[in-house]
Amino acid sequence: GKPPLIWDSATAQFIAADQRYANPSSGTALTYLTNSLPLAEFGFYYQNRVVAKYTNHQLVVSDILSFQTDVQFNAFLINQGGNDIIVGCLPWIESQFLVFMRNSIYIAFLDPRFDITQPDRSQITVVTTELGCLARKTIVNAGQYVLFLSTNGIYLLTPQLDLKVIGNTMPLSESISDFFAGIDYSIVSNSVAAYYDNRF
Repeated sequence: GKPPLIWDSATAQFIAADQRYANPSSGTALTYLTNSLPLAEFGFYYQNRVVAKYTNHQLVVSDILSFQTDVQFNAFLINQGGNDIIVGCLPWIESQFLVFMRNSIYIAFLDPRFDITQPDRSQITVVTTELGCLARKTIVNAGQYVLFLSTNGIYLLTPQLDLKVIGNTMPLSESISDFFAGIDYSIVSNSVAAYYDNRF
């Protein structure tokens, strides 16, 4: 992905964030520089921090009001060894964001406090390990609901019960399941969705 742009109020210019980490998938030895942002497939700005996908199982988080990070300490390691990969994220509520993996969904809580004397309360909570998302750009927020493309069709996530998905929940697209039976899963990751006029 492209590096984040940073507004410099002194010079009234945008500058690109420094990215001096070697991506671990390249096989290059890592140098942990705390004044740069790692190369990432995607990222977003949330709660005054940059959150970026660093590896298939790891999200790195920058310092507050800064793009600087340290991948050893400012990171979420999610479902490592579970034959699963991070597909996308969606900002949620109260310092939380949803993490969609290929076969599971999680809630990440990002501690908003800036007090080095207090322990960090950031954490990951499982929503479900029974379904996941196939394409990052199909994750769409529609009011209090979240829609996304899964292996069985389109699913609707609701905020009730702390976003827990019940095992026998049917996909929203069950009535047109024959359409999804013909999807070419080798290219489905390029799918894009939008929510407009009460339609997904």
